[in-house]
Amino acid sequence: MKTEGFPNSLPLTGRGPLGLNQRPGPLMFTKYAERYVLRTPSAGKYLGVAGHDAQIRSSDTPDNAWIFHTHDGAVTHALWIGEVHGETPDVVRLDS
Repeated sequence: MKTEGFPNSLPLTGRGPLGLNQRPGPLMFTKYAERYVLRTPSAGKYLGVAGHDAQIRSSDTPDNAWIFHTHDGAVTHALWIGEVHGETPDVVRLDS
């Protein structure tokens, strides 16, 4: 696979949920687990994924929200959702 022009010449690992090419990111380790969720700016609802049909759903509390363990992961998904739905969710860090 030709990788000229790509940072670190890493090969692409496949397609993401919206068909975007993805590369493996650097591994980061921390002794503290971080948790981020997505919240709609207009309605103030937290976004999650329904288990039975994998549709994006909203709730009033972060209890059933889609949890991300890296800020980068949450931001990436927020941008993808914004491209499809027209409103980019806010990334909110949860306290332990």
